[in-house]
Parts: sequence; C-alpha cells; structure tokens
Amino acid sequence: MRAVLVAVAVCACATSKPPAEVDGPDGLPDRDDFYTIWLGGARVGTAIERESWSRAGLTLHREERMHFLRGDADIALATTIEIHASRALVPSRVRWSERTVATPLATSIAELPRVRTAEATRDATGVWHTSDGAQLPGDAIPAELVPVLVREHRGAFSGRVFLPGRAFLIGDGRIDRIAERRLVARLALDGGALAEATIDTTDDGTYTRVVDGEGVIA
Repeated sequence: MRAVLVAVAVCACATSKPPAEVDGPDGLPDRDDFYTIWLGGARVGTAIERESWSRAGLTLHREERMHFLRGDADIALATTIEIHASRALVPSRVRWSERTVATPLATSIAELPRVRTAEATRDATGVWHTSDGAQLPGDAIPAELVPVLVREHRGAFSGRVFLPGRAFLIGDGRIDRIAERRLVARLALDGGALAEATIDTTDDGTYTRVVDGEGVIA
C-alpha cells in the first residue's frame, strides 16, 4: 500500500533535472494542501502537505496517516517526510519516518507502536548520501518535491526520482500534459515495478485529484 501511494505522489510531479542554483521568485506564500485517500470506495487515509518559504528556501513537510487491512492484519501507519530545498527548488536534505500505530485489533507485542527513520543529504558535488550508507545519483529528485516544481515551472517531466523511505527507491519518472487541466504520469522503478496515474489540476497547477492504476484515489 505505501509503495503504491508513494508512486502516486511521485507521478504527480515534474521537472527534467534540478534547476540551476539561482534566486527563486519573490513573495511565494506559505500554503497547506489537504488530501483524502481512498481505495475500493473506502477512505483509508489522509495527508497534509505544508510549504514554508523563507530566505533560505523551502521546507516541505508531509504528514500522512493510513489505516487499512493487509490480508487479515489491521495496519495503521503515520508517515512524515520533510524536504529542504533552496529558493530555486534544489533539494539538499530529506528526512523520512514511519510510525506503526497500535490499533484495536493489535494482538501481539510485534504489533505495538514502533518508529523507523531514514535520511538523505546532498553533498557539494551533488551526490546524495543516505543514512544507511548508500548513494543516490545527484540528478534524482525526491518525489514529494516534484509537484512543487511542476506548479512553479509549468513544465513536463522526464528524469530520475527517488521515493523517500527505508530504502530510498530510485526510478525514472515521466509526466505528459494531455489536456489543459489533466496530466498523465508514469514511474518505472529500477527494480521493475511500474506505476501510472492520471492527475487533474486547477488553473494554477494545484493537484485536485490523483487516480492510479491500482485504484487508489487522492
């Protein structure tokens, strides 16, 4: 479930590569975006994305809460993603955490709340270094930042992205505009998984509805 939802998030985004390190536009307002997430006609979660702008750049904070059944298991997760980027939207740090929340159906110690964390930072040469010792290519963009890039630059996307999480999965993303307020996005992870989503937007580029091939709607 998490992989599918993150794939939707990364598909709802775009820029061909990190933009050049230049000053971004002045007067960008802070904003909150609220999402409800549905699967099979049932509401399974919510997400809040907060953009905070300063002279130093952008802090993007995403809080996601999910509650669903996986087989006979009752799963409740609280996920946080925080991304730091310059005013030109060049990312420098990504923090991820996931907390398993106790549910009324939890029956064992293994199901009690636990927290997992991971982090990736971008060095002066542009290479990403993760908290587990791995490296990611410098041209890869964290998934949750890409919708901001699309909105601000109004462009299509074809390039490398990574999914914040325990393993920071890498893939190739592509987004095409098929109508004035509709985008189609595709993600091909290096491990072979494929995801596709249709995205409806407002006139200013804000995403209003995302539907993926697995039936997840945000």
